[in-house]
Amino acid sequence: MPPPPTPSAFTALTSSERRLRAGIVSVKEIASARPLRFNGYNAQRVGAPDCLGDHLPMKNSKWIAVAILVLALGVAGVMFGWNLLPDGASADAKGTYAPWLGTWILIWAVFAMTLALAGYLFAVGTGKARG
Repeated sequence: MPPPPTPSAFTALTSSERRLRAGIVSVKEIASARPLRFNGYNAQRVGAPDCLGDHLPMKNSKWIAVAILVLALGVAGVMFGWNLLPDGASADAKGTYAPWLGTWILIWAVFAMTLALAGYLFAVGTGKARG
């Protein structure tokens, strides 16, 4: 059986078309093939350009490493708060208790967000959630 013909110089294959030719493509990708649009000069693909090549998903260890980095940044934010803000008694004595309390509320809210983000990243890295 002869090999399939190579595409002409004017036809660029997208990554999904290359995978379709190789036989590793899902039904969803076949159904979502982008049509050609003719503008008088050449045929263009409708949608996002495929100039950056194939994008392989990140390995699981990278997701977990980023989750650990996010946790470290959250802990660093709390440590900066403990080191840079005065204690509550001295803030109350100066009359700046409300700004002190507001700052701590914001610090803990950001820490809670880092916990949520790190939990999601860890779940993607372990395969319990889809990225």
